[in-house]
Amino acid sequence: MGYREKVIADGAVAYWRLGETSGTTAVDIIGGANGTISGGVTLGQPGALADGDKAMRFTGGRIEVTNGAFLQFGTGALSVEWWIKSNPIAGWWLDAKADGNSGVPGVGFQSDTSNIYFHPGNGVQMLYCSDGGFGYGDNQWHHIVGVVERGSPDRALFYADGVLRTTVPFSGSGSSLTSASPFALGDMSGGGAPTAGAIDEVAIYKTALTAPQIAAHYAARLYSSATLPNIPRAVVAGMSLRDQMDSYNLIVPVTPSNTVDLADVTDAILVGGAGDVAVVQQNGQVVVLKNVPAGGWLPVAAKRINSSATTATDIVALYQA
Repeated sequence: MGYREKVIADGAVAYWRLGETSGTTAVDIIGGANGTISGGVTLGQPGALADGDKAMRFTGGRIEVTNGAFLQFGTGALSVEWWIKSNPIAGWWLDAKADGNSGVPGVGFQSDTSNIYFHPGNGVQMLYCSDGGFGYGDNQWHHIVGVVERGSPDRALFYADGVLRTTVPFSGSGSSLTSASPFALGDMSGGGAPTAGAIDEVAIYKTALTAPQIAAHYAARLYSSATLPNIPRAVVAGMSLRDQMDSYNLIVPVTPSNTVDLADVTDAILVGGAGDVAVVQQNGQVVVLKNVPAGGWLPVAAKRINSSATTATDIVALYQA
């Protein structure tokens, strides 16, 4: 399953892929809450995902979306997910409240020159839930998720690149987070605080995404329909390759290394070019699988594929994501 499919399957109520290459409309592919692009916004930029979908770069411009059902959170949970590529800079990236006052409910993301902050405001308190100093401003793509969980107390969580970085409790648990303002990308909702950098794949949920869901979204950045190598339809154990692949919905290319583990332990691996595969098991033991044919499918749990002793090529990891 690709990134787009995961966002939809996990219940996003609005999703702006920002892949447009012309025009002044940013399309919400789920709820139809389309945004209007104005000012310094460059379309058709390289995106965050391996699927080739484009992104937008902001240089003082903005996208504004009229307030709608996707911002009516009430006393329920919420998540806001997006990707950023920027050098360190101060400004507002996403915002759905009229101003920064604690008495104005809504959500947003702001940065200074060293941190990004998730700003949920419940009318009693506006939180400054920071990224934990992971270092967003390196001009590389980073996956950002802000979550509000309801409980005793309510709390805000900040995830970056699939990892929970910060958790901050709310005062006034149970207060509404419904915003009365438009939703802005690249600026504060009320204007006057534009930022500069690329934004991609903005999604809003009326649920609290879980840590496994967020990690799976981050891993899915590598999914591409072009990832699977051009391999013959080999038959293994009496099953066609298509039959074997049916249960795997995430395909990630593998770069063999003697030191760098894969992002996740594989459910299986597939070999495009015939040869040996040096599999590092979860206990650290190395097993060299000899003479794997082109198109060979191996149901092994590998934490790494060593570069030494691996002669097979076009190896991909298979996951039941």
